[in-house]
Amino acid sequence: MEHLLQPVLRLTGFHPQMAEALAETHSMALPMLLEGFNPCLTGSFAVGLALPDSDLDFVCEAHDMGAFEQAVRDAFSDCTDFDCVQKEMRGGPACVATFESPNGYSVELIGQPVPVKQNYAYLRMLVTARLLALAGKEGRDALLKLKKNGVTTDEALAVLFGIDSAPMDTLYAPMAMMDDEELQAFIRFDRMVVDGLV
Repeated sequence: MEHLLQPVLRLTGFHPQMAEALAETHSMALPMLLEGFNPCLTGSFAVGLALPDSDLDFVCEAHDMGAFEQAVRDAFSDCTDFDCVQKEMRGGPACVATFESPNGYSVELIGQPVPVKQNYAYLRMLVTARLLALAGKEGRDALLKLKKNGVTTDEALAVLFGIDSAPMDTLYAPMAMMDDEELQAFIRFDRMVVDGLV
């Protein structure tokens, strides 16, 4: 799993939330139990934006939804509040499992038939990490303040970076393909918003 996180670690460093999430991940033996599905941590913990109610989010590469669901049930069905359903997500099949880890973290596992590095949640994590690297500590603090006030991560990124050409959830994939120069040209980092929040 850690090799998939290297691009994020290069941008964010090995921050305390990443350490916390990976420790919990290994305490559940999740990488070993789902080894055949290439699990990867994504979401707020991966980029250091987790709040007390944030989930531990994982994406997996699963081309056989039934086999993935059975593996997840075998591994985690004894966990508190376990639920696992197959459904359509972003135009394709998915299997989504939620449960509480032994140490009280809310966990969400999503299996989809795409390589992890092409998964929407993975691309979203990479773009968020790149934007945070451009914004620096003040930008990160401003984003966290917006999140604490109930603004979603997507909404907060759109506000801080002046992204209004389309909804954020439609832009992560194309933004992930941009080099640094193209990304900087695409965004408008709003220093006034940051100064008003930190």
